[in-house]
Amino acid sequence: MSSINSQTVGNTNIIYSGKVREVMDIGYGLLAMVGSDRLSAFDHPIMNLPNKGVLLNGMSSFWFNKTKNICPNHFIYARENVMIVKKCIPFKVEVIVRGYITGNTNTSLWTHYNRGERVYCGITFPDGLRKNQILSTPVVTPTTKSVQDMPISPQEIVETGLMTQKQWDYVSAKALQLFKAGQEYAREKGFILVDTKYEFGVDCSDNKNNNLSYNTGNNDNVNKILLIDELHTCDSSRYWRLSSYQERFDNGEEPESLDKDAIRKYISTLPEFEQIKAGELSGEEIAKLVPNEIVNRALSAYTEMFKVFNVNGNFAKSKSYENQINEIIDYYFRCIHSKLVIIIMGSVSDEPFSKDIQKHLTNLGFYSKMYITSAHKEPKKVLEILDFYNNRQNNRKVVFITVAGRCNALSGFVGANSRFPCIACPPFKDQLDMSINIHSTLQMPSNVPVMTVLDPKNASLSASRILDLV
Repeated sequence: MSSINSQTVGNTNIIYSGKVREVMDIGYGLLAMVGSDRLSAFDHPIMNLPNKGVLLNGMSSFWFNKTKNICPNHFIYARENVMIVKKCIPFKVEVIVRGYITGNTNTSLWTHYNRGERVYCGITFPDGLRKNQILSTPVVTPTTKSVQDMPISPQEIVETGLMTQKQWDYVSAKALQLFKAGQEYAREKGFILVDTKYEFGVDCSDNKNNNLSYNTGNNDNVNKILLIDELHTCDSSRYWRLSSYQERFDNGEEPESLDKDAIRKYISTLPEFEQIKAGELSGEEIAKLVPNEIVNRALSAYTEMFKVFNVNGNFAKSKSYENQINEIIDYYFRCIHSKLVIIIMGSVSDEPFSKDIQKHLTNLGFYSKMYITSAHKEPKKVLEILDFYNNRQNNRKVVFITVAGRCNALSGFVGANSRFPCIACPPFKDQLDMSINIHSTLQMPSNVPVMTVLDPKNASLSASRILDLV
């Protein structure tokens, strides 16, 4: 559609910039999560791993689609390293589900158990467990979400107001169901899903006022809770190879894991380790210290899991899409977004009037896109626009608003050739102009269903009500 004027997508303000991801508010109750190639370790990014953001995005996309019948989630659309999601307010709790006792970090179950502790996150564990042993049943062991994550019991979650009891009961039950589904599929593919992290939030995508001050911990409505962030990726989960697990466990050996931590393990052996750990070396400096063999070992783990947990091979064809974020977001709104208004104006002079309509639509929470073309002079271009939207998926909800005054052929042309409703909102210079030229808008041919609304705000309201009804 190169002949069609393209508008820039509204604000893409970065509202969060993390160690490995940026989150952008793109309006209309939506966020764009942009996965980078940055590899994080020791609480800060250390270097880039080529294609990592795309591979992780593909894994999460697969799992969000596969498990949406188990638990509703925030996922809407993904391409390359960009994921469009519903805007949610996250709970400040990470829901960790463990099927085995293992790990070496400060929040790992084995670390606490090996120190002699038998109560962890409110759960009592028996004596005699060995590292990497399967638990009698998977357990939910939450941690806080803060600068330094800390284990917390369900009772403490409720007492501190992080969640209500009803919310925690819902979230923990869903986490166990998701984990079961993940383990079953992983086993089919020859892997063990050892443990994983889930995050949940309250859906605020329909909040027209964009108010993010909603208190998640004081609302018992679990119907608005969604699974968010990432899902069953090799960054948020631990996987072992099924075929060798039992023999290695019986022999007291560590399980065969996907070695995505190869870079971190190698760095910990370097003389510069303390400098790296303290964040005193740049990513470029660290990258020079890591051999290609180690980088490829880590990358192969991500690539293998991508192939196992992603049915859409298009993700794998990517390169760096850091400079194409707006293009991907724009494509989503034009081609995927479920409710949109298309404003077609007859000339450049109609642009201020059309922008007034667009402003009202934005205030109502509806995305709109504007085109400039003439039914008299460029009928092929008008048909190109109509064909583009007519031929998209049938479940899209679209309303056309035409902006043309004198000799208004545009409205009738759109109304006759589109399968979507058409609202004519003609601009007039004054009362005399309207009295002379309004008839070309009002007198449509037979079987051409065009409705006329003269006020820009009312035209926007009419379009919004149509979209909310159909």
